[in-house]
Amino acid sequence: MRWRGTAEAAPEIVVVAIDARSVDALGQWPWPRAVLADLIRRIHSDGARVIALDILFSEPERGCRIAGAESAPGGRGAWDARAGAGQERGAERGAGGEQVAVTPPGGFPAVPDYPGVETNIDSLAAATPHAGHFVIRPDVDGTVRWYSLVLRHRGEFYPSLALRASSAFLGGAPISLHPYEGNLPQIRLGELQVPASERGELLVNFRGRYERTFPYISAVDLLDGRVPAGALRDRLVFLGATETGIGDLRTTPMDLAAPGVEVHATVADNLIHARFVRSTAVQTLQGILAMFLLGPVAALIAGASRRPAAGAAGAILLLAAYAGIAQTSFSRGNVHLPAVLPLAAGALAYAASTVHRNVFVEAKARLIRKTFQQYVSVPVVEEMLRDPDKVRLGGERRVLTVLFSDIRGFTSMSERLEPERVVALLNDYLTPMTRVIIDAGGTLDKYMGDAIMALFGAPVQQADHAARACAAALAMRGVLA
Repeated sequence: MRWRGTAEAAPEIVVVAIDARSVDALGQWPWPRAVLADLIRRIHSDGARVIALDILFSEPERGCRIAGAESAPGGRGAWDARAGAGQERGAERGAGGEQVAVTPPGGFPAVPDYPGVETNIDSLAAATPHAGHFVIRPDVDGTVRWYSLVLRHRGEFYPSLALRASSAFLGGAPISLHPYEGNLPQIRLGELQVPASERGELLVNFRGRYERTFPYISAVDLLDGRVPAGALRDRLVFLGATETGIGDLRTTPMDLAAPGVEVHATVADNLIHARFVRSTAVQTLQGILAMFLLGPVAALIAGASRRPAAGAAGAILLLAAYAGIAQTSFSRGNVHLPAVLPLAAGALAYAASTVHRNVFVEAKARLIRKTFQQYVSVPVVEEMLRDPDKVRLGGERRVLTVLFSDIRGFTSMSERLEPERVVALLNDYLTPMTRVIIDAGGTLDKYMGDAIMALFGAPVQQADHAARACAAALAMRGVLA
């Protein structure tokens, strides 16, 4: 989402913020209910179509008696969920007397269950038929990516604040739940099918950084008349806290600290304009296929390249190509292709192939070099490295040519010379003789005093091994002079 950058946001949504300036001017939160009433009255008088309060009134204001609710909170407010058309069995009454969206018996067990809830006081809850929960559950890393469109309480399902606000903004578009692919909940907003997970959650399509997407109006500016008339006309207005000290801050893919009201407004944007991130079973299957393909292909590239740097470059290009496809699919089509697992599978497969190559293949190559580079020519060593299987350490039966050479009368000669002189003479003789053999493609087998034994046709096969041995013998005679 950060790489995609800021995207278009719903112009119909405005946030009236209980921000730091407002708290400085009006005093610490919570404010007196009269102040909030005045604020709501001003939003309404400016022509707002819907006002969504990201605020819970769970008890009467201190020092005041509100009709119908002395001190006992209760009633239906936060869980009031009006049933929609097209349900399986029609609308029914929930645990608190409210209407709920009916589901098949035993349906949607994965939707989180909340056995206890905190509701608005009766007198305020009765003022509107629309209310919804504002639970925002982060992922295990503390980042908000999914939004609970519905939650379960006492066996029934209740919508969220953003879902209810969007329903009201769209003229009372009914909210309903239907079974989809067994026990998956299909959430409908009017005729719109909302792609939700088995937990009833929406993958939030954040539009940009906090305060760079939706218009934010300071509550104190609205109360003091510093907002142009008509700025809220026909808008969906979210009223919520953004002041840091109030503590309603969330980590999102776009911000380390964004207010919860930004999340609700973003979900309403997604619902009103059907701006959904497609992350269905189809994309999951595509991700699984990519995971099983990227790994073998990355390993093949690493293993097929003779140069480690070229293998690494090829594997990196392959993984970068898939990352680019995933990013383009998201940025241009709002399609979420799984990226982490396929890329991790490709990287791990490449790493495993490289380790195998270094530990086994390259170790064998180092063994071949160490074993043969003093006894055969460089081209022969390179040919052996190109196909290490040609070197069969267990031995094999083969037709080849063996060359033996000896210094005539060396025994009697060595008896007449000092030992140091014998060693120097052998060094002077054996070094050029060995070079001739190696240059002819032969393999030095051993020295036996003044004698040399060499092989032609092994370890690498040579069709002309006999001719090579004869040529080497003649060349040795020539060098001996």
